[in-house]
Amino acid sequence: MSFETTIAGLLEFLDWMADKGYAPGNTISSRKAAANKVISSLGEDEAADVLAIEVEDAIERFATKHGQQYSSESLQSYKSRVKTALEDFAAYRADPVGFRPAGRSSVKPKPDKGKQTSLKVKRPPHKTASLSPPPPPPSTSVGGNVVPVPIREDVIVKIGNLPFDLSQDEARKIANVILAYGGAFD
Repeated sequence: MSFETTIAGLLEFLDWMADKGYAPGNTISSRKAAANKVISSLGEDEAADVLAIEVEDAIERFATKHGQQYSSESLQSYKSRVKTALEDFAAYRADPVGFRPAGRSSVKPKPDKGKQTSLKVKRPPHKTASLSPPPPPPSTSVGGNVVPVPIREDVIVKIGNLPFDLSQDEARKIANVILAYGGAFD
């Protein structure tokens, strides 16, 4: 399928992603809304080729025009959504056959309430020598912040030494490490 590099082509591509199951419908709706608002705030000549848009510049200009209506967190979300939408669009246009969306995570099917389902997961045998993970290597980053994450009523996990300029790929790496710990000690 061929999509033009216009805003209409981008929106059509995002609909195609949802139809093909590359992303949930609500994710696609969020990306479409962000892309439509941010890119539409640019001039027509600039929006003629969405793949030529520099997301940082577009978000800054959008914030200048409409920033008083949005929190900094909302603007950051818009930036992330537009960036991901454009990255996926560029990846598809470069290689439609081998296309895989950025940051795709596996989704576990939700069991029906009336059915009992069980998934068999092969786990490596536990080593009895040590149940605690090895200590992480010393950080080469200076500074960072600590993010408290309440996971239960009485448990708050603090994720520390996060760089202030953490990228999406770096965040995914951290998330994957944490996901690997889920059930590791069962």
